[in-house]
Amino acid sequence: DRMATESKSSEPQMTEQQVINRFRQLRKHCAGLSQKIAELEMESNEHQLVMDTLSALEPERKAFRMVGGVLVERTVGEVLPSVTQNKEGLAQVLQQLSAQLEQTEKEAQELQNTYGIRTQVDGGRGGGGQGQAQEESKTTGVLA
Repeated sequence: DRMATESKSSEPQMTEQQVINRFRQLRKHCAGLSQKIAELEMESNEHQLVMDTLSALEPERKAFRMVGGVLVERTVGEVLPSVTQNKEGLAQVLQQLSAQLEQTEKEAQELQNTYGIRTQVDGGRGGGGQGQAQEESKTTGVLA
């Protein structure tokens, strides 16, 4: 028991401001990841719509595709495999971003639990004034 206490005290402790800044940074990162995931999910859905439309057509039929801002003429047989491949790539990126988001949220939650961080939503439920929240942060946790 004594060894566990000593090992914890040897870890560098963050100041209250460092904890708040780190927590805010993590939350901001989570928001950015969530936004990027939403964008990529929309793009993936668009790819699926194109795949569904093209799969019903003959492979020799003309198809136009935007490549680097230039509209090029191809056939359905040429376009469909590349759209499918792009959608698979999007799925992999989405999976990686989702895992990264989960890890970042977990880290933020651990920080919140460890230092007793209360967000403005959490802090409003406890009642009391600004002075009380400031006083409590010195004894029980950090208000972010």
